[in-house]
Amino acid sequence: MYGVYAGHYTNTGSSVDGTDITFKGNVQENLVASDSYQIFGNYFNASSLHLGGNEDISIEANGKFNHISGVYMLNSGADLYGQDSHVSVTMNIHGESRPGLYYEQQNNSYIDGIDLENQASATLNDVSVRMGYEGNLADTTKIKGISAVSSQVQINGNTEVDLKAENTGEAGENKLFGIYNHEGTLTAGDVHVKAEGKNIGIISGIKTTENGSTDIEGNTEVSVSGNTDDCTGIMSTQGGQAVFHKGVTVQGAKTAIESDNENSLIDITSDGTKVIEGNLLSTDSGIIRLSLHDSTSSLTGVSTVQNGETDLTVSDRSMWNMTGDSEVTSLEHSRGGVINMNASPAYETLHAGSYTGNGGIFLMKTDLDSEKDGDKVTIDSAADDSSGLIMVKDSSLYTGKEVKGIRNLLLVTDASGKARFEGKDLDQGGLWDMTPVIKRGDEALDAEGNAVGDHTEWYLTKVEKKVNKDTIPLIKAPDNSYALYRLDIDSLRKRMGDFRFRNLKDTSGIWGRDFHGSYDGQGINSKYNGFQLGYDYAANEKSVYGFFAERNISSPKYSYGSSENHGLSAGVYGTWFGDSGVYTDVVAKWGRDDTELKSWGNYPDQADYRTHNESLSVEFGKTFTKDNGLFLEPEAQMVFGHLGSKDYTTRRGKTVHMGGYDSAIGRLGILFGKRVTEGEHPYDYYLKFSVLHEFGGSRSFHLAALDGETMDYSEDYQDTWEEAGFGGSWHVGGNTNLYADVERSFGGNWNKKWQWNIGVNWQF
Repeated sequence: MYGVYAGHYTNTGSSVDGTDITFKGNVQENLVASDSYQIFGNYFNASSLHLGGNEDISIEANGKFNHISGVYMLNSGADLYGQDSHVSVTMNIHGESRPGLYYEQQNNSYIDGIDLENQASATLNDVSVRMGYEGNLADTTKIKGISAVSSQVQINGNTEVDLKAENTGEAGENKLFGIYNHEGTLTAGDVHVKAEGKNIGIISGIKTTENGSTDIEGNTEVSVSGNTDDCTGIMSTQGGQAVFHKGVTVQGAKTAIESDNENSLIDITSDGTKVIEGNLLSTDSGIIRLSLHDSTSSLTGVSTVQNGETDLTVSDRSMWNMTGDSEVTSLEHSRGGVINMNASPAYETLHAGSYTGNGGIFLMKTDLDSEKDGDKVTIDSAADDSSGLIMVKDSSLYTGKEVKGIRNLLLVTDASGKARFEGKDLDQGGLWDMTPVIKRGDEALDAEGNAVGDHTEWYLTKVEKKVNKDTIPLIKAPDNSYALYRLDIDSLRKRMGDFRFRNLKDTSGIWGRDFHGSYDGQGINSKYNGFQLGYDYAANEKSVYGFFAERNISSPKYSYGSSENHGLSAGVYGTWFGDSGVYTDVVAKWGRDDTELKSWGNYPDQADYRTHNESLSVEFGKTFTKDNGLFLEPEAQMVFGHLGSKDYTTRRGKTVHMGGYDSAIGRLGILFGKRVTEGEHPYDYYLKFSVLHEFGGSRSFHLAALDGETMDYSEDYQDTWEEAGFGGSWHVGGNTNLYADVERSFGGNWNKKWQWNIGVNWQF
């Protein structure tokens, strides 16, 4: 079956004998066939086709067949012209391929989107080939999206090839190629190839063979998949050469890039993003040249050299995720390019024939404590003044144990002795920032003081760990919660002013208190404010009972992070006055603290969580007064509290466990002031000073990151500090009293830079 036929054989209908055909406008061909030996949308044998518009070819085929092609240009003079045209071929085939009857190779059968053979040519603007096949394939069936066999193809614009083939028989020597260049010349702009095969023996996205030349001037995307080991993304064999002038992406292939045999070449060294997922393989004098030279470029896989040549550049923050033992002929490694040997769990070895560059990074797995287990790099010859940086992920990251004592682990061997290596700190978004100490073999010493190697060897001798930037806020946030807890400890005067200005007989009252402050310490700097509102009842002249609610807000800043803390609490209290100025004040309080935490290190993170606390305060004091209004008031207070445990997970998957903490804070204080009782508005003012001590012990913490890093530590909150301030009370008149004070603390781990309080109570 033919859609359009032109050649050396006469036919009827739309066929023309050996001449040229011109389509003046857009053309659409729809072919539907069943059990047809050959099906061609366009068949041109030594004849030319000029496209004045776009051409769409659709083929639906069922049953047995030998040769199906959307466009078939055969022999010299078979020229397809359409430099401004778009050619689209869509094929949907269900059937069984069968051997050829008219060819010497009797077992061959073919399915091609666009096929040019024996000095044919094509010049087009855009090409689209979409093919779906399901059926039983003969052993040597070839399926090709675009094929150039001893022919010339030029596609100036966009090339899209999407092939999906399912062989219901057994996989044999049948083949699936997105673009196939056999002794031809193929030039294209942007290229997008997808080839998906099931039970297909050989699959390749772009193959250049038999001295063919492939030039891709635009960006290239290749995606291949199949249940075969012989699955390649880009392949050159038998002297075929393929050059890619812009970005290249290869996905799905076990072997992403393969070059076999003498004069075969794959060159991917021009500017543009390269994302290569799969292995590199050069064999039998085949050459691969691959340059990764920007932060968006990466290679994930191994590099194997079997009497071939692989020249690799990893620079400018690009990355090679090395998934197994690898070899390259030459390695240019510079400006922050990363060779990530941590991409697989097993220890790996990289061998480079030659090494050049400065500032390239090796990320290596190590077990320093073992002094034998770790990734290895071997270099035959390094350029003069070349150098590299080494980051390590030591096993101590995951065990949480510090490596102690003298340890030496061989990492790099440079037979030429010309390259130098040093350690670089590593932060990959876990918990730790790890800096290795790297020494040359003749400078690394054992326990007896002897050199462990020579000038060609480089050893890991020490691992220095410190908390990374994004973990610091996770550690400091619970410290802030504790600091707010202890800063919120109230005395009777701070909460209520001087009760002695109130009428304490059969009265009720409401009161409110506002406070603002700022504190710093232990890497935290914060402002805070709060408001209390309460009610009390004077049962008699010497007994007052009440309850209150409190709302407080703080905004702490940490190194590389901050949080917003919103606290809500409630409490009850009782105050009793004895003879001769003695008083007792007891307060029970329950609260919660909501934390919204953010970090802004190299791997910004967030977390939201809620904690709870409760406390019981008992305060004793006695006021000594003089006739002239001067008074002295010694005080003693104990506050027993508990901060609840908490488990939470950050947005990046870090888990944090905060253990509970039992607090016991004691305070000894003294006030010295003067009370003026004459007149309608009595008042007092005073200076105050206190010494406080936290008797509680340590609070335990456990952190874990998704990469396996762990951290266990405890924070000892025992501390002694002092507070000083001044304040006063004023009876406004009637049933209203005002009170205020200002204070600061010093000498402790967390100190109030300032805090002021102002309150009012009203009796009714």
